[in-house]
Amino acid sequence: MTERRLEKYLQVYFQAESNYYSYVYLRYLNGKKITFNLMAFFIGFFWMLYRKLYVQGLIYILTVVLMFFGWQFLIKKYQLEDQVVLYAFYGMNLLFSLFTGFVGNYIYMRHMEKNLEAVLVKTANEEERIAQLNKKGGVSVLSFFIALLFWLFYMYKVNNAG
Repeated sequence: MTERRLEKYLQVYFQAESNYYSYVYLRYLNGKKITFNLMAFFIGFFWMLYRKLYVQGLIYILTVVLMFFGWQFLIKKYQLEDQVVLYAFYGMNLLFSLFTGFVGNYIYMRHMEKNLEAVLVKTANEEERIAQLNKKGGVSVLSFFIALLFWLFYMYKVNNAG
């Protein structure tokens, strides 16, 4: 594939954020696999859904749930003080957010490569390739807002329970 064609495919796939993510991808190709993504740091799960990283988002949320149950187990077993639990919880959240911020672009670049390869193998027709990349790439505002609504509903129920 020519460099010009790759640039076109990246532009179609990344859509409105093609300048940023094309730059990240070029760095990725040149060996700079780990870069920091501020949105992945602050809103990791929501960012993943927005970027159509559905499987990765599911893994993310399952990890968070497992961490939560792990904390609940440790709190009950060792009868930890509230202050210790609070600091440990914030510390783990910070570490998890840093991890997500630093690997978010890497995960996204790998996802894009798999989608690009699948489209190139599936069809030789250029118009069809562009249409498929446009569909597989870009963002999903709907999944972002659905997840946000579920989260807000959950937070409301938690804060108004009892």
